[in-house]
Amino acid sequence: MVIGYQQALAIVQEKILQSNLRPATEVVPLEAACGRILASDVLADRDYPPFHRSIRDGYAVRSVDVTVLPSTLRCIGEIPAGNHFTGKVGPGQCVSIMTGAPLPDGADAVVMVEHTEVDGESVRILRAVEARENIVRQGSEASTGARVLSRGRRLGAGEVGLLAMVGQARVE
Repeated sequence: MVIGYQQALAIVQEKILQSNLRPATEVVPLEAACGRILASDVLADRDYPPFHRSIRDGYAVRSVDVTVLPSTLRCIGEIPAGNHFTGKVGPGQCVSIMTGAPLPDGADAVVMVEHTEVDGESVRILRAVEARENIVRQGSEASTGARVLSRGRRLGAGEVGLLAMVGQARVE
């Protein structure tokens, strides 16, 4: 009796499922993973990003303070990339912030530096922003425990970068 391709494939798949066979796997260092097939799902080890972060150089503000233009705010500090601001942005205040830096407490938006004029501690805001403008919200790229890569995926450079981002130094 001759069987077709689809029927033969179904028989083989059924036999594999019945036998609970799983192809052999190995754990390799991340730098050796490119081109390989991922053997298990990979989950986010934390929220990504782990905090609300600025996507522009500018000033972290309370959006309610910049609805009437121009608005003048007092700059109470700065946040270079990689640092945190320990204070809180209050009414009439702002904080200088770099791209990638965490949004300080009290602020809900970032005004791009191009839309400001600075005179000492005074920052004149020339363009209004809405809440959450120019920021990436905590966990918006992946939340803790979310699947970031699925088993069976061939790993390329982008996937290897993602594995590194979620703390995988070795991968199955």
